[in-house]
Amino acid sequence: MIMTKEDIKKELQSQLDKPDNKEDRIFNKGFSLGFIEAATWRINSVWHNDLKKGKNKKPILVRFKNGLFNLFEDIRELKGIENKVEIFAYLEDLIPETED
Repeated sequence: MIMTKEDIKKELQSQLDKPDNKEDRIFNKGFSLGFIEAATWRINSVWHNDLKKGKNKKPILVRFKNGLFNLFEDIRELKGIENKVEIFAYLEDLIPETED
């Protein structure tokens, strides 16, 4: 799933709709916390752990259970080592959008 700026803005707005904190100082703590929550959600949304639901013919970055990373052209290249994979992300999801 490729996230758009609108998706990120919607998530940020949903976090801002939560009740304000007791300590609302000059720097709107609710806004800051909402932004952090949205950014964390965005980062986590690109990582997957179910190889069976993975898409073929898409380059992926794989993090193995030993903490090492490696690039693969296709999820099918992981056949036989699936039990060593911790998480993976599609490279296209990690590349920032460019403005035209």
